[in-house]
Amino acid sequence: MKRFVGPVSLIAVLAAAVVFVGTAVGSSVNFSASYKGKATEVKNGSMVTATPKGTGTATLIGKGTMTGKVVGDSNSTTGCSNISGTGALKGAKGTLNLKLLTGSRACAASQDDQTHLTFTGKAKVTGGTGALKKASGTLSFLGHYNRGNGAYDVKLVGTLKH
Repeated sequence: MKRFVGPVSLIAVLAAAVVFVGTAVGSSVNFSASYKGKATEVKNGSMVTATPKGTGTATLIGKGTMTGKVVGDSNSTTGCSNISGTGALKGAKGTLNLKLLTGSRACAASQDDQTHLTFTGKAKVTGGTGALKKASGTLSFLGHYNRGNGAYDVKLVGTLKH
C-alpha cells in the first residue's frame, strides 16, 4: 500500500522548515529610540570630549539609560566637526552597545551661534546583553545639543537583527 503525503502534511513540513530557517538566521525588527539628558564637556586643545548621560525608551530595551563618550574637534572652519565615540543603551531587557561610524558629525547652528549643535550620523551595534545578546545592525541618529547648559536629545532608528 502506497502512502500519499497530502497537502496538510506537506504544509506542516514546510512550516517547520520556515521556523527552523527563521530561528537559524535570526529575525529583524524595526528599532527606534529616543533619549534626553545632559552631557559634560572636557576640552583638551581643540579636541572636545562630551560624556552624555540620559534617560529614554527604545524598542526591545524599554525604558532605560543612555551613556557614552563622543569626541570632536572644535577648530573646524566649516562649522561642522567629525565625531567619533561609543555609547550604550541600557534597560530592563538588556544593553545595546554602539560605535559611531565615520561620517558622523556635529554642526553649529551658525557662525555666530556655536552653542547650539545638531549631530547626525550612523552607529554600528557592537554587541549587547540580555535580549540583545546577538543583536547586530546599523542605526541612524539625529540629535541636538546645547553646549551652554549641556542638554541634549537624540533619536535613533534602524533595523536590528537579533
